[in-house]
Amino acid sequence: MPTTPVNTESFIRSARRAQIVAAAIDVIAEVGYAQASIRKIADRVGIAMSAVLYHFGTKDKLVEAIIEHMYRTMLNSVAPAVAGQHTASTKLDAYIRSSIGYFAEHRVALKALASLGTTYVPADGRRFEELGLDKDLADRLVTLDPTAILDTVLLIISDCISHDIILRSYIIFKYRQ
Repeated sequence: MPTTPVNTESFIRSARRAQIVAAAIDVIAEVGYAQASIRKIADRVGIAMSAVLYHFGTKDKLVEAIIEHMYRTMLNSVAPAVAGQHTASTKLDAYIRSSIGYFAEHRVALKALASLGTTYVPADGRRFEELGLDKDLADRLVTLDPTAILDTVLLIISDCISHDIILRSYIIFKYRQ
């Protein structure tokens, strides 16, 4: 029975890209973005600079891939924890705990992200928070918007306060009769 051949070229290519991204995160975390040259990243992987440029084209595109990687790994860690909850308060709790867990587990990536966020200026003029996002990823990140989760919690608190005020008013009204 014939089998479908595995596309090893794309597997090898994506594995190499992942290896370069991981090395870039390590190098940026160690020396800062300004000192993290393509040469240092290539040396860390054990490949030629031209191989890094073959996979990413420019340092800017490598930074974009780093940020996209961080978004995707955080989504894979935090989104299931939040999705598994049913109330606004437990969603907020899951968001906070899983985010802290993610950053505790990915300290090097957080350090690299801090360096990028404070020193990197995209050559194309985009804002930092616009990097690494395609439509699918942006749509998925909306599920982790802490503002939406907090708004729901505040709405619940507001409803509770309103119900409490109504209940107290009713009790006072009944008591005065």
